[in-house]
Amino acid sequence: MKKITAKSLVVQILIILFFSCDRKEEPVNSTVSVMISGLELVGVPSSPSSKLSGNETWIHDLERKLLLTFESSTGEKFSSEINPNDFSVPYRITLPLGSYRLI
Repeated sequence: MKKITAKSLVVQILIILFFSCDRKEEPVNSTVSVMISGLELVGVPSSPSSKLSGNETWIHDLERKLLLTFESSTGEKFSSEINPNDFSVPYRITLPLGSYRLI
């Protein structure tokens, strides 16, 4: 019968540890870029004197600055300022992945 020495035991343990240990996974940068390319107003009440159809386009200038705030399911808030009169180039905001609501 072969005698196990302390040196061979240490070598066996080191070999087992070397092959059984994995590198820790690095966290993935989980962000997404949201493009805002338009604005649609819904649920705006109409007045009796409002015009529903016509031959010309009705242009209404909104405020020059509109602050959009996105709130995540964890309560974090992210804001982006846009000009609602100019969508010639889409606006962009980078958010962590998750569920959001516009407040």
